[in-house]
Amino acid sequence: MMNLQNSRKLEIHAKLPEMLSLTRLGLKLKGLVSSLKAAGQPAVSPVPKRREISYLLSLELIKANRCLEEKLKTQARIETELRQKNAELHQALEKEKKLNDLKTKLLSMASHEFRTPLTTVMMAADMLETFGNSLTSRQKVSFLGRIKVATELMTELMNEILQYNRIDAGLETLASKEIDLRQFCTELIDEIRLISDHEHNIAFKVQQNSGGAVFNADPLVLRQIINNLLSNAVKYSPRGGRVNLILKLSDKKVIFQVEDQGMGIPEEEINCLFEAFQRGSNVRNIQGTGLGLAIVKKYVDLYEGDIRVESEINRGSTFTVTLPLTRCSMKQLSPSNLK
Repeated sequence: MMNLQNSRKLEIHAKLPEMLSLTRLGLKLKGLVSSLKAAGQPAVSPVPKRREISYLLSLELIKANRCLEEKLKTQARIETELRQKNAELHQALEKEKKLNDLKTKLLSMASHEFRTPLTTVMMAADMLETFGNSLTSRQKVSFLGRIKVATELMTELMNEILQYNRIDAGLETLASKEIDLRQFCTELIDEIRLISDHEHNIAFKVQQNSGGAVFNADPLVLRQIINNLLSNAVKYSPRGGRVNLILKLSDKKVIFQVEDQGMGIPEEEINCLFEAFQRGSNVRNIQGTGLGLAIVKKYVDLYEGDIRVESEINRGSTFTVTLPLTRCSMKQLSPSNLK
């Protein structure tokens, strides 16, 4: 019995909105009739006809539908704005997290990388100050040379940090100058040979697909890209190892490949190799900042290019940089083999 009464109450409660709507409609109809009488116009009969009631109901439904549509549009706009704000907030939080991670890595790297050259400078300066009168000219030159090398290392470190921050902040601009690729690469090879004291067999090859060897680019940026890859190939290769710089040309792109026979990169570390302050776990005591490849990657991205790496432990690595020739000025290049 109680269940039946509860069911009836629920049924009456569910019909309350409909009953209220009909009550409101009746009041509106009554008001309409009264206003027509007051205006001296013939009114419809006190009890409106079915057709007239349907018409008025339709008007009310149309009005309610329009009101509902406006509310839905407003709600949709608010939800879209909320999603945009949430996305912006998420991006800001991710950026802040990235900056904090970079600061932590920077402090860790700086404290480690600066310690060795600073120690060298302090020891050499102390020796010169304490035993300067008893040291030979050759010994003095040796200590001064150590100070110079340590100072250059710290300067290079600071320059890389400042350069990375400049690119990361979007402050780097690309110049445009016509570059003879063959001559440009040849000069870089000669510089690397001098720096490495000819301890490595460094070769330059040109593979021509469809003629042209001159294009417009920023020579300083291009030098930074290739020089970094060549320096790494020499640094992480054994004495006497072979390093190749290969230049490939086509109508739409220029490809630089740097091959070495060095220690290689662990496969699980290749994906994060171009992140700031990342270095291979097998580099041991070889000095480096972990910023060189990150800078190269950002420069390649500025040119809307691509950089990839293939590597095998104790067999060597191959870095491939592809740059689009969107602003190129092509000239004929005579065939060239190994130089």
